[in-house]
Amino acid sequence: MVDQAKQEPKTMVWWDINSCPVPDGYDASMVAQSIELALKKAGHTGPLTITAIGYLNYTLKQMPGVLHAISSSGILLKNVINDFRYILMDLSSWAYANPTPATLMFISGAVSHTASICSKFSLLQRLGHTTLLACPQEVCFAVLPRDLLWESLLKDGMSSGETRRQKQCCETAWLCSMCKNSCPLTEGDGSFQGKSFEDFTSHLKSEYHALCELSMVSRPISKKLANLTECSNKKSSKRSIEEEEEEEEEDQYWEDEEWERLTV
Repeated sequence: MVDQAKQEPKTMVWWDINSCPVPDGYDASMVAQSIELALKKAGHTGPLTITAIGYLNYTLKQMPGVLHAISSSGILLKNVINDFRYILMDLSSWAYANPTPATLMFISGAVSHTASICSKFSLLQRLGHTTLLACPQEVCFAVLPRDLLWESLLKDGMSSGETRRQKQCCETAWLCSMCKNSCPLTEGDGSFQGKSFEDFTSHLKSEYHALCELSMVSRPISKKLANLTECSNKKSSKRSIEEEEEEEEEDQYWEDEEWERLTV
């Protein structure tokens, strides 16, 4: 007899953490169980995966404790370039790769992208998936009904008295779609991945990640950043300090603040 859990439709949650952060006064470590409780109340009890997706360099810099707390609760972290389209692309990729019916929940406050979200939901529904939208109280998607209020969802979870750790669907704790993993055991779309939060923070601060992210932006790269590429290449030759200083003074396309943002 087939196990009942295997027969239940999958539930996948995308949490746009940049536009819908954890509000002040809420425990980030209880977000996972709050989402799970809300879904169960709505009748969605199948296998659940929750992904906090967005430009996580920013979240790590502004709220380092939040990412650690949600990662510890079993939420998968997925770092994408600072462009909302990449979040919707990830949602579409999963929907096409998984059988219908499935439940896809989107948590976001990106009201400026209402038309894109509405179009994406319409497509998912035509494919046979169930869609749910949760957003902050101050956000109103004019043509898209809100299924859940973000603050109420979190409040209900915190007041439920339940304290349990959300189970992860695999050993992977985080993914970085900007960087490709050369490991032959990599699953999924080939994104760079790891098993611990410590690995995640180290990766975002690495030269390799900085170079991968810089390769995805359209602005020209200064010689200062080109030097970083050379340093990462063991075959590059040594140059004098005077030569490097002269190059840094030429055509600085990237401001210091932008460089710090990219390298955290």
